[in-house]
Amino acid sequence: MRSMMHFPFLGLCVGIWAAVWLEAAAVLWTPFVAAAASTLAGVWITGAFHEDGLADSLDAFGGGWGRLQILRIMTDTRVGTYALVGMILVMGMKLKSLEVLQSLSQSDITTSTFLPSLSLSPASVALLVAHTVSRWTVLPLIYSCHYIQDEQSAKRGLYNWFADSQRLLTLPRLCLGTLVTILVPVLLLPVEQAMSVFLVVVLVTLGASYYGNLIIGGVIGDYLGATIQVCELCVYLLLSADLKQAQTNPFPLVMLAGTAVLPILTSRPLIDFGFRAEC
Repeated sequence: MRSMMHFPFLGLCVGIWAAVWLEAAAVLWTPFVAAAASTLAGVWITGAFHEDGLADSLDAFGGGWGRLQILRIMTDTRVGTYALVGMILVMGMKLKSLEVLQSLSQSDITTSTFLPSLSLSPASVALLVAHTVSRWTVLPLIYSCHYIQDEQSAKRGLYNWFADSQRLLTLPRLCLGTLVTILVPVLLLPVEQAMSVFLVVVLVTLGASYYGNLIIGGVIGDYLGATIQVCELCVYLLLSADLKQAQTNPFPLVMLAGTAVLPILTSRPLIDFGFRAEC
């Protein structure tokens, strides 16, 4: 729990590792192969830790009706339809976003405000930023949300101890992790893009906090991993998006925002129904 303040810095290290693979593979192969090699390197060095959390969360929230059933499905080691389909789509969007960034021509690249001589490709910068800021989401979620103790989990001895140790993630430690999270995008991206990244990260964190508290009464390990994965993907999508087109035609952004918020707004009656079914 004390080490969580270092999560953004460790994310930066993972991003550097993935960026090295990307830059090396791009010399020999197409942008898509380079993106795939980079993603493989990231999954390899982390042991697919957060990907596993996303897969379990997709199965649990997709197939569970009510808190107890969601937690029970989350501890199941088998992979269901929701996890299979969801992970294919998420990994596909990651690869395509990185491919788009790697394929940008020199004229399309916007340089860093504070490091204008930086020679990294946009995809490598995206890897450094996304891996850093996505891991920050865990800090405020642990700091402000109830960590669920699940006595049915095979790992309850470890994760229930996490719940008892939340107080060790103090405000100064949270601030240290936040400082690293702010510095990396500010140094590597133009100020406008850095601000956009901060906005996306905050919105993902607030949405995850609200959704977790609403449906399962807090957060748990797999849910935190899923939040990291969602935030990482959102950063890739943001940095690879054609924002100039969005400025002339904002309707697609409005549609995306509406479809993202709609499930959260309609969750309350569904969850109330699930609770009644459990009782």
